[in-house]
Amino acid sequence: VRMALREACLFALLGALAPQIFWSAVPVRSAWCWDSSPPLCKKPVVSGATCGDESPTLAAGESCTPECPDGKVVSGTCDVVCPVSGDPPTCLNDIEIAWWDLCGGGTSCVAQWDLAGTFDCVDASEGSSCVAATTRAPTEDQGVKRDHWTLVFIGLLIVLTAVGAGVALLPTMLSRKIFWPLMHGWNVANALAIALALAGLIVFCIAAGAGDTVQPNVFTLGCAAGLALSLPIWWSAFGKGVHSLLGMSAEAAWRIHGVFGMMAFVFGVIHGIDALVNVADPMGTVPKAFGLVALVLMLLGISPMNAYHIKLISYDKFKLLHMLSAVAFWFALIHMIDHAVQFETFHAIAAPVVNGLAIACFIGQKIYSKITAGKPTVETVDVSSDEGGRHVFLSLNIRGFSFAPGQWGHLNIPSISLVPHPFTIVPGPPGNEHQIQFFTKVTGNFTQKLAAACSGGVQAAPKMTVEGPFGSPPIPAVKTDAVVFVAGGVGITPVLSLAAEAQKSGRRVHLFWTLRSSSLLQRCAPFLEPRIEPARRRVCLTAGHGEHLGAQKGRADIGSWLSETASQLASDG
Repeated sequence: VRMALREACLFALLGALAPQIFWSAVPVRSAWCWDSSPPLCKKPVVSGATCGDESPTLAAGESCTPECPDGKVVSGTCDVVCPVSGDPPTCLNDIEIAWWDLCGGGTSCVAQWDLAGTFDCVDASEGSSCVAATTRAPTEDQGVKRDHWTLVFIGLLIVLTAVGAGVALLPTMLSRKIFWPLMHGWNVANALAIALALAGLIVFCIAAGAGDTVQPNVFTLGCAAGLALSLPIWWSAFGKGVHSLLGMSAEAAWRIHGVFGMMAFVFGVIHGIDALVNVADPMGTVPKAFGLVALVLMLLGISPMNAYHIKLISYDKFKLLHMLSAVAFWFALIHMIDHAVQFETFHAIAAPVVNGLAIACFIGQKIYSKITAGKPTVETVDVSSDEGGRHVFLSLNIRGFSFAPGQWGHLNIPSISLVPHPFTIVPGPPGNEHQIQFFTKVTGNFTQKLAAACSGGVQAAPKMTVEGPFGSPPIPAVKTDAVVFVAGGVGITPVLSLAAEAQKSGRRVHLFWTLRSSSLLQRCAPFLEPRIEPARRRVCLTAGHGEHLGAQKGRADIGSWLSETASQLASDG
């Protein structure tokens, strides 16, 4: 059913785009052009002068003779001609004529007035110097060229997604190699996708902007920046999104989200600089000025990313500052919509439409997440302190809440923080399907406030909601016989549910775990002891005392343990 739905959506999209793709061979207008009015040319506006009747426009094929006030004479062309848009009926053939936008220009044309006629009024002493207007089609229309390359770029993104989904769905040696994690969660697949998207934008700018003599490349760069802006939105989903089609976790998708965000910012900066240099009045209207506002806010929104990763600011401050990027998006969207309304071309309309679809999906997902957020009852709460630091152990009862092993949820506590915080979901005690747990170490501002709020026990625990579950936990390949986990400290929490799932499927489970907290060891032991045989686990407690899971005092060499485990797996066949 899913495959049939995907194919139906793909063919519907191709059907809508087909008239545009083959416009040179098919004398019909695309569906979004059917309601366009016959194109009209705007008369030149010259102070005190008239051209024909009082109407500000000319229909295709009409002309008018300029007249100047007393003491002035016409300089320029002796007549103004609105070019004809092909043989009758013009509404069917105007897409083949370079003078018009792809949809006939709506209610105005983009005639080359230096070819169709333009004039000015000068002092009579200078004498009339008007000449007959010549009407000839330009060798190639930049608007049409940008339209074509916009379609090519959007098609490239669709093809990349379809190919990636196909590779992800087929468990072949090729898919394993290109999706195999390399460094910091990156792999060949996502690096290649980013490189191709960047190459596509660069080729778009070069090909669509070639020969652009009117405000060189400003429109082309603006279109590229607008299309690039949608990419980080498509890759920012918490739940299902583009990454789901590629078999990718949301966490991995956020890395791509960050890179695409930087890419959109760079193209936006280049477009902004080009507009300031080549456009006579780049800030002439409020929507135009919004483009600059969007760039400033985007810079403020993406700058905290690196500061957070090197621990210069807290997670709360990072998320709140990053929200400035979302505000920047809306300013940029208004900027794009103004451009689309003004020019009414496919490339101008495509950018806000693609961005509108992306933000609609994101907002819809956020609203759904808020509506379906679980409102838990706090069953138990324990704040523990030992040689390994402080930990908070929360046990919550949420009716109807279910999750897959290894998934995480957003813990939202408004009295502590305006920002939801992500924590791995730990299963509740056996036999209680409505109970979940969170094991957290007190490290940052949020967990410190959480520990202080929970110190008074269940009655003092703050009101909270749990959004989720989120994440695509790693699933062992079908033909694997064993699973090896390596964890440190509270990073053991995903293993508490994944180990049970691996054992259910008949796989042998191996564990190397180093920690400092004896209370954390005590809490986690019931989840691990029945799942992992003593000979297949190495637990090292570097502080305090504890006997659970056969924990040994001090550290152990992980390299030696991995070698021993490899030998053991080889002997097991």
